[in-house]
Amino acid sequence: MSLVLSFALVLVWTVALSWVPAAFKVFNSSYAEKLKTDANLMELSGWGARAQRALLNHHETLFAYLPVAVIAIVLGHLSSESFTDPQSSQLAVASSLYLFGRILHAICYIAAVPYARSVVWMVSTAAIVWMAVIVLGAL
Repeated sequence: MSLVLSFALVLVWTVALSWVPAAFKVFNSSYAEKLKTDANLMELSGWGARAQRALLNHHETLFAYLPVAVIAIVLGHLSSESFTDPQSSQLAVASSLYLFGRILHAICYIAAVPYARSVVWMVSTAAIVWMAVIVLGAL
């Protein structure tokens, strides 16, 4: 998977993950509650609350991933000499690792699997660090 494709899929995943807490509200409220203007104030519980926390955690790592990925994409398009072939491949692998790590993290968070969640969080965070090291080395 290329860096640009995995970057696009991270953005798609962000949008998809943001719909999960909303789905909880839709499936766990009555018709009358859905018509209220303060429906967004509904207190989440169970998997809905965990999905909300997974989304917030994803946003925290997303703001570290996005600048590194955008700089890597821009550097790659501005000059073909910015990254060697192995570096480009490593960036693509690291970005894909971040994507799959974040998907697994959300699944583990929503399913309430604490230790696996911590491991995949560390993997996705290490992928950001790996990307940053490659990008900083190319500057």
